Amino acid sequence: MFGEEVCAWIVPDREVKDPKQMVADLLKLAEGKLAHYKLPRFIYLAEQFPLTANGKVQKNKMRDVTNKLLKEGSKLLIEFAPNKNKRK
Repeated sequence: MFGEEVCAWIVPDREVKDPKQMVADLLKLAEGKLAHYKLPRFIYLAEQFPLTANGKVQKNKMRDVTNKLLKEGSKLLIEFAPNKNKRK
């Protein structure tokens, strides 16, 4: 949709000591595999994904949480601005 930004939710399997370094490493890996316009602008390190009673991911809830964090200017979202001039 127009006007929306890509936000990746990451649920680490262990404690993260340096979140910014972990995100930088993940994005470095992703830059080699994804087109520049598919790279996330924001990264959210979550404890778990919001799930329904059936165990399915609640995408609408993820969108709501992300929008709320963006409006609040939360430090829980790590912003990353990929080089938009890069062509692959």
